[in-house]
Amino acid sequence: MSQLEPVRIPAGHGKAVRLGAGAKVKLINTYGTQVVDCWALNAYDLNEFMSM
Repeated sequence: MSQLEPVRIPAGHGKAVRLGAGAKVKLINTYGTQVVDCWALNAYDLNEFMSM
């Protein structure tokens, strides 16, 4: 499994990333208390999703 370089996402902005099955994302909050609003969508069935 290859690793990508870190990506900085400014506060109030977002980023979309396509992940394969079993892949992981590590989020590091450098400021504040809320790390993320997270949505996960099944690329093959958009009726299947998760929101946190």
